[in-house]
Amino acid sequence: MRKEESLHEKLKEFHRMLIVIGILSSITFLTSHFIYTKTIQKLNIIEIIIYFGAYIYITNFDYNIRKNTLIALIFLSLTDFFGTLILYKIAMFIHIWKVIIVIIAFIFLSAKEAVFLTLFVVILGISAPFISDYYGLAIIKAKNQDLWFINQRLTIIYFILFTFTTIYYAIVIQKFKTKIEIQSILDGIYENTAAKNDEVIVNLYSDPSVLKEKEIELLEKIKIYFEEKKPYLDPNFSMQQLANAVDSNLNYVSKTLNLVDEKGFAGFVNRYRVSFVIEQLQNQAYKNYTLSYIYESAGFSQQSTFNRVFKHYLGQSPREYIKNFQNSIETTNNP
Repeated sequence: MRKEESLHEKLKEFHRMLIVIGILSSITFLTSHFIYTKTIQKLNIIEIIIYFGAYIYITNFDYNIRKNTLIALIFLSLTDFFGTLILYKIAMFIHIWKVIIVIIAFIFLSAKEAVFLTLFVVILGISAPFISDYYGLAIIKAKNQDLWFINQRLTIIYFILFTFTTIYYAIVIQKFKTKIEIQSILDGIYENTAAKNDEVIVNLYSDPSVLKEKEIELLEKIKIYFEEKKPYLDPNFSMQQLANAVDSNLNYVSKTLNLVDEKGFAGFVNRYRVSFVIEQLQNQAYKNYTLSYIYESAGFSQQSTFNRVFKHYLGQSPREYIKNFQNSIETTNNP
C-alpha cells in the first residue's frame, strides 16, 4: 500500500513540475509584449490562471492520476494548437511541444489513450495552418527581432527542462511501478497461506527493487511452475531441475532466487514446504496422519530440518502451532 501511495505522490510531483514550467513559459510569452498582440497576451493570462488553478488543485486535493494526466495533456494540446495558429510561420520550434506531449502520453497513459491523444495532436497540428491562413491569424514577422531571439532561446530552455523533467520522473515512476509489480508477484506466491496465517510472510523478501525485468519474468515462471506442479513436494528436487523446467540456466536461477530470499534456492523451496504443512495442519490433517507423515509429504526428509525451518518462519515449533491452533478452534466453537 505504501508503494502505491509513493507512486501516486511521485506522479503528483511530476504534474506540479510540468505546471511550473508551463507557468514560466506562459509568463515569458506574456512579458514579450513587443512581439505579440494583445489577443495573444490575453490567451497567455488565461493559461497562467488555469496553470495556477491546476497547481493548487493537485497540491491540496486527491484526484485520479490517469484521468487528470489525460485531461492535462489535452489542455496542453489545445494550448499548443492556439500557439500554432499564431506562430507557425515564424516559429517552427513550437512543434517540439507536440513531440513532448506524445512522449508523455506513451509513458504515463495506457496504449489506447496514448494513441487517441497522438491522433488528437496530429489532427490539431495539421489543421492549425489551414485555419490560421483562412482567418488571417498568423504573425508574419516579429516586431522586435532582439526580443524574438531571446524568446526563442527561452523556449528552447523550457523545452530542455520539460524533457529532462519528463525523463527523470519517467525513470523514478517506472522504478516504483516495478517494485509494485514485483511485490504483487511475490505476494501472490503466498496469498493462500497468508490468508490463513500472516506470520508466514513476515520479512518475506529483500528489497525487490534490485530485480531487473528479466529476473521478474523468471520469477513469474518459477511461481507458475511451483503452483501448478508443486515440485517442492519432492525431497530430492534440485535447482538444476528447476532451471530445466523454466528453460533457464543454473547460474541465473540461483542469482534470481538469492535476490528474493536470503537463503536462496533452499529458503525459497522451504517456504513453499512450510506453507503446504500449514495448509494441512489448518485442514486438521493431524487428526488422521502423524506429523512425520505430513512433513515428509511436504518434501522435508529430516524432522530436525523441518522443526528448525518451521520455527524460523513461525516462531514456534510444529507441536506448539498445533496446540495453539486447537485452542483457537475450541475458543471459536465455545465462546
